[in-house]
Amino acid sequence: MATHNDFYAKAVQAYDEADQLLADETATQEAIDAKLEEAKGYEAKAEQAKAIADRKAAIHVPQRRTLPTNDPAPVQDREPVEKPEPEGEGFSAKAAYIMRFGADEDTLVKGVLTDMHGPGYAQKRFDQSKAFNTYLRVGDKGLDYQQVKLLREPIATPAEVKALMELGMEVPEMKATMVEGIGSLGGYVVPGDFSTNVVQRLPGMTAMRGRATGIQTSRDMVSLPVDKGGTDQYTAAVRETWISETPSSTAADSNLTFSMKDVQVHTAMTGVPISKNLIEDAAFDIIGHLTRKLSEAAAINEDNAFVVGDGVGKPQGILPGSTNANGLSYVAGGHATLLNDFTKLIAMTFDIPSQYLPGSVWLGNRSTFLAIAQLVDGNTQPYWRQTIGDNVTGLNRNLLGYPVVMQEGMPDIAANAFPLVFGNLAAYTIVDRLGITVERYDDATTASTNSVKYVMRRRLGGQLLEPYRLTTLKIATS
Repeated sequence: MATHNDFYAKAVQAYDEADQLLADETATQEAIDAKLEEAKGYEAKAEQAKAIADRKAAIHVPQRRTLPTNDPAPVQDREPVEKPEPEGEGFSAKAAYIMRFGADEDTLVKGVLTDMHGPGYAQKRFDQSKAFNTYLRVGDKGLDYQQVKLLREPIATPAEVKALMELGMEVPEMKATMVEGIGSLGGYVVPGDFSTNVVQRLPGMTAMRGRATGIQTSRDMVSLPVDKGGTDQYTAAVRETWISETPSSTAADSNLTFSMKDVQVHTAMTGVPISKNLIEDAAFDIIGHLTRKLSEAAAINEDNAFVVGDGVGKPQGILPGSTNANGLSYVAGGHATLLNDFTKLIAMTFDIPSQYLPGSVWLGNRSTFLAIAQLVDGNTQPYWRQTIGDNVTGLNRNLLGYPVVMQEGMPDIAANAFPLVFGNLAAYTIVDRLGITVERYDDATTASTNSVKYVMRRRLGGQLLEPYRLTTLKIATS
């Protein structure tokens, strides 16, 4: 017998299919409307099934007469087996309970979404995406009051709910986090799927994101603990003591000491003009195009900031202002204008403690790696090459056994410059503040170019918290 959860699941699936039809340029309006009606029908059945189940649970069933048994202790005298009950109110408490005692993940996430946004949350997500598409095409004038209200409301996606549940958050905390994440952002809140698509595209287009340590926050600044008292082997002051079976004294204490570093969250804006002719074309995928262009501009902007940002109104990079302001250990290059000694690169791989070597990469721009590729030995053979047996087969994408990451914002080879970094980029921390908004501008400035300008606004920060995981190459002053 189907339960109300089964009907809810079918309703969600129908709404998802309607969402896919909306994005399909060949789908007819009749097909979309039919799928929405199907979803609403399942919602109605779910409500009916839930009402029936609640009514049945309220009916008192007389207890059966105790039957004889060979058990020394009569049934009524046995120790009752207590089943743990969920604590607290709301579906999130029940979800945590079910998570402990068995249930599929989708059911839990859908239950929390229902508690946060009501049983029609899938319809709200669909309606919000539809309103966002309308706003992108015709602006505020095409929105009614309900659509404006939807575009001001952050609606969680299943992925966001799952991540927050894994942090142990209850529904009230989730709601507060999302509202705080939006805060005073201008414009309209982008649908969660749009935001997710933008964020997911960034790691594939950047050197830092995807390799650095990433966290999310709903505040304008994050204070993070940084361990102190470490050595080349230990990351902190904590130590273990060997003792005998009957020790004459207790194990020596070691103090866990750390300092707090503040990572400031900054504002980044990305503007993308799009031709009015394209926008007016119903077959043009404006959301997909906007996602690609905004992601591209955001990726280049933030990646440069994470590498050489000076921290003034933007994240502080690994090499702030292209200088070694974070005090990384370095290997002296030995020449004022050239990178002409391959042994300096070998020295860099031994310049950081061995436990930090796993996950290490080389970070530099294209011209720096060109200079490395042109270094040759006494037999005019390149040091950096890939060989199979005795045959040279071309340039290896690994340098001295570690991957090469090209980032065009890195400093060039020049006197007193730091053109190359080696180590684990997880030493750098990126902080993303929840919430992305988009504003649409169609005014006298854009009219002259027959375009509409879209501005994405988001907030993020970054800072190097573990400089001991990295080293750099310093070109000589003279």
